[in-house]
Amino acid sequence: MFALVRQSLRVTAPLTRAFSMLALRSTAPASINPAVNSKFSSILQPPRLSQAVANISQARGNAGTKKKKLKPVQLRNQVKVASKRKGKHYKLKNHRGALSRWLIKSPSYNRGPVFKRAQAGTSHLNRKNRSWKSRSKRQRRTSNAQQAKLLRRLIPYHRKKYMR
Repeated sequence: MFALVRQSLRVTAPLTRAFSMLALRSTAPASINPAVNSKFSSILQPPRLSQAVANISQARGNAGTKKKKLKPVQLRNQVKVASKRKGKHYKLKNHRGALSRWLIKSPSYNRGPVFKRAQAGTSHLNRKNRSWKSRSKRQRRTSNAQQAKLLRRLIPYHRKKYMR
């Protein structure tokens, strides 16, 4: 009988093991007393095929799994459904070269942060320079709009307070 069921359902190896266990359980000796026999008849009779499949799926750990319906969430003026996939949030990293060269000041009212840098040409061979030129090189230079746009990408955490 089990071979016939296996051929018709194309049952896998774990299912055949379960069917063989059911066959062993069904051949258990019935008690002589009819009152005891009727009392334990549900235990002695082999369970049905659907129950066997349910038992195996419980053993595998996927019993009772149902697709959960996602509830819509109201966000301001639009209704959105949460995504099924919970992706990993990779931590972005600041560009260490940009951090070492640029100083980040707190943002102004309507613009982004202010990036400042030191000027080149102050390390050596400065004896021939005029004093006003070496003094002016001590001041910091601010970034232009194009540099600021690039620096915002290179330093993703520029808004954090520990960067200022």
